[in-house]
Amino acid sequence: MAKILNHKRVSILSKVKDTYKNCYPTDAEGNNINEHITFVELLASMRHGDDFYEAINVSDSTIRERIFDIMAIVGGITYDEIYQMWLNADELKEKYGYIIF
Repeated sequence: MAKILNHKRVSILSKVKDTYKNCYPTDAEGNNINEHITFVELLASMRHGDDFYEAINVSDSTIRERIFDIMAIVGGITYDEIYQMWLNADELKEKYGYIIF
């Protein structure tokens, strides 16, 4: 189900970069986020242990935290669940291997 964030309709199928830039328009680093990845693709990638920073093409912890916040809202899961996926990426990678989009 879509949510309204900063006056824009956002869902799990929305592009991460577009949504981030809408929510944080003054953060210039947001311009470097992978323009193709959606929230559902990012969550799937994380569930399989893929590197979060590599997937979004940015290595900034503030951006990571903000994206986790947005994913929790649109994904219907908690911030803590997302954080645990990220924290345990190596274990997930060992269990599931690589995922290709």
